[in-house]
Amino acid sequence: MAFGLLSDRKEVTAAGTAERLSATHIVPAMVIIQAETDNTGLVAIGGSNVDVTETSQEGTQLYAGDIMPPLYDVDLYDIWVDSAVNSDGVTYTYES
Repeated sequence: MAFGLLSDRKEVTAAGTAERLSATHIVPAMVIIQAETDNTGLVAIGGSNVDVTETSQEGTQLYAGDIMPPLYDVDLYDIWVDSAVNSDGVTYTYES
């Protein structure tokens, strides 16, 4: 089995509706998530209850270009992303 760094991106189709970071179960040793640099609004990262709206603000809120601290041994399928603007999203790099 080959090991190394892999990268991908997640675009949120409908603002205000949380979506899974990955459609499949992937449990990397480490993942780093960054809000895309061309986002025009906030994105939030968290569990299934993540909500980027001003009234809730559930999850970690990121402005364009912000980077979360690394996450370790977490299934990418269990990470959710919400955005304040349609088609904003995140990029992520993980160690396989």
